[in-house]
Amino acid sequence: MLATWSFIFTTCLLLSLFSTKAVATGNEDKSEAREPSCSMKDNAPQNEGAQRPKVAVIGCGPGGMFFLHALAVKRRTLEEAYDAEGLAAFPEVTVYEKASDPGGVWRPNTETEKAGSVNMFGGLWSNSPSIDAEFFDYTFKDHFGGSVPLYLPRAHLLEYMMARVTTVEDIFQHVQFNTQVTWAFYNETIEKFVVETKNLDTEKDGVIEFDMLVWAGGALSELYYPRATHFRLRNGGFKGTIMHSADVVHIDSSIEGKRILLVGDSYSAEDLTLQALKMNAEHVYITSAKRRGTASSTSTWPGNKAESLRCLPTQVINDGTGVLCSEVKYDGDIGDYVPIEGGESWELEDIAAVIYCTGYRRNMRYLDEDLQYGCYSDEWSAPEGWQSQRNSLTKFVGNVETAEELSRSYYVCDNMYRHVLIDNPNMMYVHWRTVFFLSEIDATAWALAAYVSGETVLPTAEEMETRNYLEKLDELHTPWHRYHIDFEYAEATMPLYGDAEHWLNTPKNLTAGYGDYLREYISHALKLIARDQVAGGHGGDWGSYDKLSVRGEKLVDQLVQEYYGSRMFPIIEEETEWRTFRDIDPTPYESIYTGIKAAPLKGHWMDLGDDGDLLPHLSL
Repeated sequence: MLATWSFIFTTCLLLSLFSTKAVATGNEDKSEAREPSCSMKDNAPQNEGAQRPKVAVIGCGPGGMFFLHALAVKRRTLEEAYDAEGLAAFPEVTVYEKASDPGGVWRPNTETEKAGSVNMFGGLWSNSPSIDAEFFDYTFKDHFGGSVPLYLPRAHLLEYMMARVTTVEDIFQHVQFNTQVTWAFYNETIEKFVVETKNLDTEKDGVIEFDMLVWAGGALSELYYPRATHFRLRNGGFKGTIMHSADVVHIDSSIEGKRILLVGDSYSAEDLTLQALKMNAEHVYITSAKRRGTASSTSTWPGNKAESLRCLPTQVINDGTGVLCSEVKYDGDIGDYVPIEGGESWELEDIAAVIYCTGYRRNMRYLDEDLQYGCYSDEWSAPEGWQSQRNSLTKFVGNVETAEELSRSYYVCDNMYRHVLIDNPNMMYVHWRTVFFLSEIDATAWALAAYVSGETVLPTAEEMETRNYLEKLDELHTPWHRYHIDFEYAEATMPLYGDAEHWLNTPKNLTAGYGDYLREYISHALKLIARDQVAGGHGGDWGSYDKLSVRGEKLVDQLVQEYYGSRMFPIIEEETEWRTFRDIDPTPYESIYTGIKAAPLKGHWMDLGDDGDLLPHLSL
């Protein structure tokens, strides 16, 4: 009997070790008490006859890597339990990655990269704190040997991710590198996904059928250019350099003494501004249509050599060396921004370069239209008599009646339920919607791994739509979300945003109310991530969708403090030459998994190199 069992287990183990690639998705949050328990076989992975489902994954950035890691952990659990039946039905996964190595946008940009590459430039650092990017099963202590600073260089984070995903097995044995997916569709006749590929080394084409398809191509898979601005600069004869932030390989001393204009005010603008000032640029202008991005919320810049302007380049001046920057409005007819007649304008002289920090778009053109997801929800409405829970703005505006028609949700896509396509639940997506993207991608990957491996099943399509609706209603309890969804609420709260003395506009401390406002926004996002952690058997233990755990609440506390400390820090005159948001005091922050305190930087951030060490001339 023992010999027979050993033979069965060994056979299954060999099958699992020598199988090719897979990826999938699905999740059921069993923690949500208000939702009925569902085990609908309609949407469960079909494994009749112990046939292993074949899963294709597109992309080997963080999404693809985390998915493979989650599957490796689940496979190891089956092996340690001697679960021959589970191993026999475990999915067979193939990952397609068009690049020659893993990492996605986290790989460094180099001189040899093709034009249009979305890779990060070499000197990039994280803009978000490391406390929400630590992995429960491979902590900073495990990798770095102890404490790490609150902000890390891109290279250190990529190294950390790569080490974590290979702790169980060499997940890259399941990846076909230099292989691009050129087309994918669902064949209803054979009930299979058909994936067409091209090997970029051999130019050979391939066509393979799969039971499940996981898109992990990344939300940052294609550069976005501001068409109208680009046209005006090119046709106006601008003599300086024009480029996208993704085309920046490295910012060095060649920028010294020059004036730079950035279009866009989000994370890449913030980081490029700091890099340019570190290399002694004379001045950096950060331009945007609304001045609502991260870079525009920065309290001060080193040496006061950068400024944020609410305008966009509209004309080339001074014989091609200057730019007129004007207030703009969005024109829906042309789909772009146009100058406001009589609006304010700025003449920016001697501009050496214009860099588009306008972000990226996801590229799904290689997927059949029926397999693409678009988060453009139809207008919807709340139930009659619906009222929001009491929140940080209730005492100022009361219970505002919702508008008859509400705008699209921030987190819910109408054609998708928690990362799976409602019309075809075997089509899945590893994507992110919150600002805590690495943690969200990881939780999503585990939830989908649980579905493709048969650990969890999905509710019916009707129940999916019902849960989506309830989740959209939950968003309305958070003032920040409701402001963008509900026109009536935006009208009611507009006077608060227009009051220069209100704590919404002058958050000098976290006790006046701004701390609660931030907490509501952050808590909602972390509950969404916690929900997927539960669904996937993830060990992060942030709590559930209904209630965060002690660990989850601790993370909220630190994230609220970090936002205030890094964005709203007091301006001290003797610190203005070197102070950046990354120079925040690390004392209040610690790992939610090990309790180890965050480490201070090795010096002022302006004095550090790309690797986090002091620049050579300062370390002598």
